[in-house]
Amino acid sequence: MKTRVMRLMACIAVCLSFMTGANSAGVSENDRWESLFDGKTLDGFIKRGGEARYRVENGAIVGTTVKGTPNTFLCTERLFGDFVLELDFNVDPRLNSGVQVRSESHQAYQDGRVHGYQVEIDPAERAWTGGIYDEARRKWLNDLEENEAARNAFKQNEWNHFRIEAIGSSIKTWLNGVPAADLTDFMTPVGFIALQVHGTKSDEPLEIRWRDIRIQDLDARGLPSQRPRTDDPYMGDWRVESSKDSPVKAAQVIALGWGKYQVNLLAEFDSRATPVWVMNGLIAPDGRTAGGKLVSFRSGDWRGEIIGDRFTVEKKGDEPWTSEMKPVERSSPTLGAKAPAGAIVLFDGTSFDKWEKAGGRPVGWKIVEGGAMEVVPKSGSIATKRGFTDIKLHLEFRTPFMPEARGQGRGNSGVYVQGRYEVQVLDSYGLEGRDNECGGIYKVAAPRVNMCAPPMQWQTYDITFRAARFDMKGKKTENARVTVVHNGVTIHEGQELPSATGSAKKKGEPPAPGPVSLQEHGNPMQYRNIWVVDLAS
Repeated sequence: MKTRVMRLMACIAVCLSFMTGANSAGVSENDRWESLFDGKTLDGFIKRGGEARYRVENGAIVGTTVKGTPNTFLCTERLFGDFVLELDFNVDPRLNSGVQVRSESHQAYQDGRVHGYQVEIDPAERAWTGGIYDEARRKWLNDLEENEAARNAFKQNEWNHFRIEAIGSSIKTWLNGVPAADLTDFMTPVGFIALQVHGTKSDEPLEIRWRDIRIQDLDARGLPSQRPRTDDPYMGDWRVESSKDSPVKAAQVIALGWGKYQVNLLAEFDSRATPVWVMNGLIAPDGRTAGGKLVSFRSGDWRGEIIGDRFTVEKKGDEPWTSEMKPVERSSPTLGAKAPAGAIVLFDGTSFDKWEKAGGRPVGWKIVEGGAMEVVPKSGSIATKRGFTDIKLHLEFRTPFMPEARGQGRGNSGVYVQGRYEVQVLDSYGLEGRDNECGGIYKVAAPRVNMCAPPMQWQTYDITFRAARFDMKGKKTENARVTVVHNGVTIHEGQELPSATGSAKKKGEPPAPGPVSLQEHGNPMQYRNIWVVDLAS
């Protein structure tokens, strides 16, 4: 009886939403839809991954398995951020599949492996169709174990219907009109959509079909984006979309306050190489539109102009060239990483029960919306109540947007392992990457590369620490060592720490365990998702 009532309530909710012409996100059903598939060709799609085959037959895309090949994906050429997607699918009962949304493929991550959110197609007995799996990253994010109505909604050997809403940090799915997954996650705000053919060991080719694939691109309609960028529409990473004989493939735009900007023109992201060129610019009126604005850059033969989400760079002279760029938000591959079995969760977004201030006093920081802790200026640094020696530490941080500030005054904090060795936290976006900037170990080592993301974008540190060793008399026999991975890139590997660093230097290096400590330096920094694996135990 309880199951019947739940199904009835779900059906009533779905019917009401369609009767009123709106869905849970307030997106009108009367808004303009566009087709991602023309019913005749695979134009607009790129195949990635394995060697499974895709063809068009009777107005449907047909995916066919090839034995022994890895997962294969038919990916849209376009990228999508906020959208509503609907499609029909019919899958062989022996074949697992899925629909990727906000997904990525770039050489720096597992040699171009497709990764990102996958809306599962699961005809097996567990019936988790409509659940959300994180392909090639964190695995299951929202299964259907507790959602019997959605599990029962799947129709074996028949056409099924998906509705997928991705708006801001929310991803919701419906299977044949029944609510399935409801996920809040910040890891990837933009990416392609892809149709998966799962790898198989079957000698017999297995098939899945998709049809009536349509989308409402909410970003293209000019609705306000809920993706977490900065408080500035221009600051951040830009990537070349098209170019003519240009050495510039990317750019970093840095807000300096008072309408001023610096732009670093780059041959590639995440490199210690000197920028191709550096220009300064100002906000100016755009005479082509009423009330419009643009950012104009000029330096010698170099020119640049940002209007909306289009950045044009050109170089005059004997060998002229131009580049067209679009904004891109590059997220850490470990953002949102879940604590493994046996790990100690230090902060899960609900309380400070594992933290204290010096002298055992209560924490003076606050918990803000979204499950992050925020530094309250002049409240003091905090540390874990428990001490550690050898650990693997994961934490996520976000620097504030302080465009008028400079150097150490711009989003300053720090992470101390064992309470003695600091990894700098700072808004060092677009800077050289020194030992007193983000990722640096002060007066010990600069990061191999400056991996600092723009302010207001969540970043990750994954730190593996080996404490100093002492003999029976308390004499140090080996220095501490640390490996730091910043936003998925190793910036220190086995770095030797000859002594305590920063403000902890006066404490020395006693043999006893020490806490994980987060520094208060007067700026409203935020931290979340903090956990450790105690390697010593």
